[in-house]
Amino acid sequence: MKLSFPLLIVVLILLELFVLRFKSALTYKSILLSSSDAVLSLKKDPDFYNNSYQVLDFGYFRAFSYSKEVFRAGDILKINFAPARCDKQTCSLLYRKAISLEKIGTTKSAVIMRLFLNVRNRINELYAKNLPSPYAELLAGMTLGIKNLPQNFSEALIKTGVIHVVVVSGFNVSLVISALFPLLLFFGRRVSLAISFLGVLSFVCLVGFEPPVIRAGIMGLIMLYGKYRGREKNVLAILFLAGAVMVFINPLIVYDLSFILSFLATFGLIAFSPILKTYLPFKFYGLEEDFIATLCAQILVWPIISYSFGRVSLISPLVNVLILWVVPLVTVMGFLYIAIASILIFINGSFLLAVVSWAIKIPLAYFSQVVDLFAKLSFSQIEFKVNNAFMVGYYLLLALVLLWLTKKKEVTF
Repeated sequence: MKLSFPLLIVVLILLELFVLRFKSALTYKSILLSSSDAVLSLKKDPDFYNNSYQVLDFGYFRAFSYSKEVFRAGDILKINFAPARCDKQTCSLLYRKAISLEKIGTTKSAVIMRLFLNVRNRINELYAKNLPSPYAELLAGMTLGIKNLPQNFSEALIKTGVIHVVVVSGFNVSLVISALFPLLLFFGRRVSLAISFLGVLSFVCLVGFEPPVIRAGIMGLIMLYGKYRGREKNVLAILFLAGAVMVFINPLIVYDLSFILSFLATFGLIAFSPILKTYLPFKFYGLEEDFIATLCAQILVWPIISYSFGRVSLISPLVNVLILWVVPLVTVMGFLYIAIASILIFINGSFLLAVVSWAIKIPLAYFSQVVDLFAKLSFSQIEFKVNNAFMVGYYLLLALVLLWLTKKKEVTF
């Protein structure tokens, strides 16, 4: 495709705007890193870890505090910081220790934010009340993106290379679209599109504005509009458009590990899945799709994981194959459980509630047992940390391979 002159001008203007945005964000970053205090608004409820400290997300900036005081999304806080220890990693992450926190007000959007967060917390309480640990936390992570896993189980997920499963992703968004758009076509395509849009936006608000969720939400909305217009979808173009929108809104998101891993894993699925399906045409009880999906994602993300954590899981592909098939089942059952359990509690159907809770524990038990079993293996992971030169060379090699395969017409974008 030839790049027309008007399109070239638009691209150059957008690049210039991005550069200006990025410079502005870096200036803001340097101010926050050098300041001893600041006034910032919370973008979501703080996450508590090990009952000892909380992480506060202010959008461009994150801080942690050992304060036991509970704050909510939309709170405007006056913060006094400990002196910044500014090495490359902490400067990139914008992550500082708060000595003291004082609430001085709330934002105008706090009411709407807290409405969704209250619903989220009520659902989490429903899980916790009727399901044992770690099943309740596992289900909350898969359906709502809540990060509250027991430390030992979280470590087991990391060792086996499946921690990415316990997050909200594109599958959850596609589930919302698949449920709403076809069912509402009875009212017309415009009404179906409008309500589906609101459904996706509401779901993103419900689970929190984590980078993987936002990326999946933007892609879902674009694909939904394409479905409404009856146009063929270029998934790779949609992925890059979603990434560009997120980076333009918050340029510092390029330092966010969850954004990087989510983007690369999705790109790996799109780019390498056709190749592996061609050269690995085996069948194994329907699990070959999960195996290929795992390999595609791992091809792109393992160097980042090695660089960030200094270790690599050797059994990740195998464990992913054994558990990925159960993830959609658990997610769908988790959403159905919310509706069914709420009705049974309302009508005081305690026996039926116990039966429903027992049913959903079966796939959750299978998932957790597989993870625990493989995490106990002494060779589940190795200590291995790549450097910057290795990563640059590795990704350049992948780019050349993709370019070569594209010219051979084995891969089309």
